[in-house]
Amino acid sequence: MIANRVRLFLLASAFLALAPGTTLLRGQASPPPVPRDIPKTQQPARDFSQDVPAHLSFIDGQVTLEREGKLEPAEPNLALLAGDRIHTRGGRVEILFVDGSTLLIDQETQLDLVSDSLVRLFDGTIRLTIPRTTTDLDYRVDAPAGSIEIKTAGEYRIDTGVDQRGEVDVAVTVVRGMADLANEIGRTTVRAGRQA
Repeated sequence: MIANRVRLFLLASAFLALAPGTTLLRGQASPPPVPRDIPKTQQPARDFSQDVPAHLSFIDGQVTLEREGKLEPAEPNLALLAGDRIHTRGGRVEILFVDGSTLLIDQETQLDLVSDSLVRLFDGTIRLTIPRTTTDLDYRVDAPAGSIEIKTAGEYRIDTGVDQRGEVDVAVTVVRGMADLANEIGRTTVRAGRQA
């Protein structure tokens, strides 16, 4: 009989200990309530600590980096931030991105890195190489005369500047892959081996 009461007491104590908002000892705080609005299918956040950020992987000649209004000579392995502006005079520079894509910036080129997937090309020539992808691409290059959206992995050359008539122009050459060129005239899909 006493053994049954002890078992009943232990079961009741265990039940109360597991019930939210109850305590067994006086003065002991109850555990915080579990938030109910978190989706059950929510995946844990990706750990970016092992990723190498976008950085200058190769520099040849005179290249400057403008960050927060300050001009300084560009240095190899310098991590890049959104908003950085790169100027190449008599030099070239290559940017290596987290996914293995590379952006080669030719001589006499000026561009802004808006984000890892958006570049604003003011003047000059760039070559973008995307070796492979397992997800939908969201790369875009904005130029004064149009915008280029990269659709697949591949190799792309983009030139912008002033043409013979003095008008701002942009050209995209697709070595392999596919891109869309959008401007005031409309949208054109450019496939491998083509230029627009």
